[in-house]
Amino acid sequence: MHSIIKSIISILFLASVHLWAVKDTINIWRKKLFSFAGGISVAYVFVDLLPKLSRGQTIWTATNPNLPFLEKHVYFLALLGVLFFFGIEHIKLKHTSRSFWTNSFGNIIFNILIGYALSNPSDPEVQPFVLFTIAVSLHQWVRDHILCSKDTKIFKSLGRYILVLALAVGWILGLLIELNPAAIALIIAFIGGGIIINVFHSEIPSKSTHYLPFVLGSLGYALLLLFLGK
Repeated sequence: MHSIIKSIISILFLASVHLWAVKDTINIWRKKLFSFAGGISVAYVFVDLLPKLSRGQTIWTATNPNLPFLEKHVYFLALLGVLFFFGIEHIKLKHTSRSFWTNSFGNIIFNILIGYALSNPSDPEVQPFVLFTIAVSLHQWVRDHILCSKDTKIFKSLGRYILVLALAVGWILGLLIELNPAAIALIIAFIGGGIIINVFHSEIPSKSTHYLPFVLGSLGYALLLLFLGK
């Protein structure tokens, strides 16, 4: 399949998650599915993301030999991603709508970066492409539910459409502006930092996590990565 078609399908799939996947009611099966999705996110972090950070650091060092003081640049960007999204999670504002948009800001930035990364399915940083898309979509699905719980009306009337627009903006930027592999590695590192903090801060709270679905999601996705990944 041509890479541009794969890219379009991936973006449309993520957009559909934002537009139609969030429900007002959360029953026991949906909670178990949240745990399953959280398990996939954790597997992505440990089995796919961390090795990519190591590979990305190798790419950065090889392409920027004159910057020895930035020899851990990729890991530093991952740390910045953690601090950025962790900071947004901890901003507390009294006004409900402002609180909603404050929390939405991190998701919007995340979607722009994801859209950019998905614009080039052949890039090694998003391989295997289908599994990367699945992991991101489930991660965003859980994040959407958290955002919707803060203000359902705003999310459904406007918030979800802005998230879709952010995906489209990032994707278009990816088509118009081609960055070198080192820059892509930095973007994935920052995205990874956001996923790490969101996974451990929001997606697997101990009181609501169903252990078996979490384990099945984590091990199942990890095995797929091991057998199908590159």
